[in-house]
Amino acid sequence: MQLNWRNVSVSFSGVDSVMALELAASLALPAPVPMAGAVCDFSVSHRDETATILLTGRNHEASNANDLLLLLSTLVPAILMDKAGVSRRIHAAGIRVNDGTLLLSGAGRIGKSTITTEAWERGFQVLGDDWLVFGDDFSGVSPVPKPMKARMTPEQFSALKLRVPGTPIHFGNLFGEGRVVVGRMNGFYNDWDHPLPVSSLVFLECSDDEAPVIERIPTAGALPLILSQTILCRNSVTLAGVAFARSLSARNVPIFRLRLGSSTPEATLDKILEEICR
Repeated sequence: MQLNWRNVSVSFSGVDSVMALELAASLALPAPVPMAGAVCDFSVSHRDETATILLTGRNHEASNANDLLLLLSTLVPAILMDKAGVSRRIHAAGIRVNDGTLLLSGAGRIGKSTITTEAWERGFQVLGDDWLVFGDDFSGVSPVPKPMKARMTPEQFSALKLRVPGTPIHFGNLFGEGRVVVGRMNGFYNDWDHPLPVSSLVFLECSDDEAPVIERIPTAGALPLILSQTILCRNSVTLAGVAFARSLSARNVPIFRLRLGSSTPEATLDKILEEICR
């Protein structure tokens, strides 16, 4: 089977048609088509309940269908972006607020995906919870075909299913962590070629505060954070970071530091929206 994005494709074998269709839907890509003689980028072998993804350099195992979907929805976007030569990546979540993008930046496991899932539940369009792509002049960002994958416990997943009945979401294990897969079919901005302007940037930090505390910071003060945890551009981190910072400064885009404390995702999102929508 073959999945296409922009002008590139990823080819694979050993995945049944139901799983292939589910994968395409979770990535918001057209239905898979026969490979027509293309060389496989990876194959999946099955033995009893275990599926093994045979990928150059490293193999991955999944013990059930949900775990396999999680793995495929992680590996396929990475292959597609590499093939497309997408190098101007940004490590941040993106939420559409009015006609712009609220960016949430922060270290791994800080809570970007959880807050983004809360925004999605409230009806905000989501660009992504992890990877985005810069536009040509660094003033806007575009999504990539990658589902949301927030860390969750089985109990949290059950509660989420009750809150969004009828929405296809899956729970599984990815690299030793419980994750929920929220496909890009509903509630996402999936226009790959039309960046949305960055309208605000919030850096998330851990703290000992009880309630979330947010403060605006100058662009110059944000540059070290941009360089250390936001820019993923290959071989040009500093140049991309400076260009992005200049774009934010030129358009007077507000930048904030938010100390999370022990607040819930709901309270955190409320605090952010209260500040940026003043």
